Amino acid sequence: MKKPGVLIISHGSQEQTWVESVDDAISRLNLPVPLPVEAGFLELVEGRLIQDGIDRLEAQGVTDILVVPLFVSSGSTHVDEIEYAIGAKETPDRETDLESFDVKARVHFGYPVDNDPDIAVMVWDKVRLLSQQPEKETILLVGHGSIHDGFRERWEAGISSLQSVCRKLVV
Repeated sequence: MKKPGVLIISHGSQEQTWVESVDDAISRLNLPVPLPVEAGFLELVEGRLIQDGIDRLEAQGVTDILVVPLFVSSGSTHVDEIEYAIGAKETPDRETDLESFDVKARVHFGYPVDNDPDIAVMVWDKVRLLSQQPEKETILLVGHGSIHDGFRERWEAGISSLQSVCRKLVV
């Protein structure tokens, strides 16, 4: 019998407020059925790394893990190396020093938000109350992509597409 669980993966930070914001977001999930959900961090959060999250889910009898990378863009080398290390792809697009995780459950890998229209709506919902003349204002989203070929192009395509969606919301 299958038992699904969710592993939300974030980059990690030494700032406790970042870890708390990830935990807070997870606590607000409104899933249609109760599922075990764990956060796993790529680095910097001792005891809460990706392998720790996998281990906690499997200790609860989870047989299928939906992996949700909490990254803005699939143009991140981290997403690629995590996808490889967790066993969702055979080889990384770029060399990595991230070692393979020990996963017994079947992995179902999700992808970053990229240009998902729901993200544009979420951003607009947060800033529209501050707006007085949206047609004359600019929303500045700050983030970083990658300098590596292939990854940079994915990041640029995603952010450009997201920009187009945001423009349609304002009009």
